Amino acid sequence: MIDSEVITLACFGQWVQFPSERAFYHYAQQHLRAAFPQLPDRSQFNRLLRAHRDAITLLGLSLVDLLHAQACCYEVLDSTAAVTRDAKRRGTGWLAGQADSGWSNRIGWYEGFHLLLSVTPLGVITGFGFGSASTHDQHLAATLFACTGYLAYPFPKKR
Repeated sequence: MIDSEVITLACFGQWVQFPSERAFYHYAQQHLRAAFPQLPDRSQFNRLLRAHRDAITLLGLSLVDLLHAQACCYEVLDSTAAVTRDAKRRGTGWLAGQADSGWSNRIGWYEGFHLLLSVTPLGVITGFGFGSASTHDQHLAATLFACTGYLAYPFPKKR
């Protein structure tokens, strides 16, 4: 596959809601084969995606500039769960010491990370931060603001 094909499929895979890389690849095999006849097997495709990470990132940053995301009068902060493992399984799990258990109103108890996004009214992601699943939004927001140069109100620690 040529670079533009890999980048196009990477963007499509993120903009449409697929539950996993495997589900996206299955969809691509079934519905996109005519547009991408050189689609390799799934493991090779995943290696191609990772090899083109920098180009995909540059495309995302270019879209932020093209959509004038910095000119918006406000941004919204929202958070979500990033699941790495079922919280009910025994053992230390994947990323022991970094990921932990947390609560999400959408999925209940989970093991993984807590992701905070800064988004414009057009839906352009202008910043993000993540911590372990038990991290509170306020702490992630304070860190995000500090890293991006915004002044953040110091939140009191919970006792």
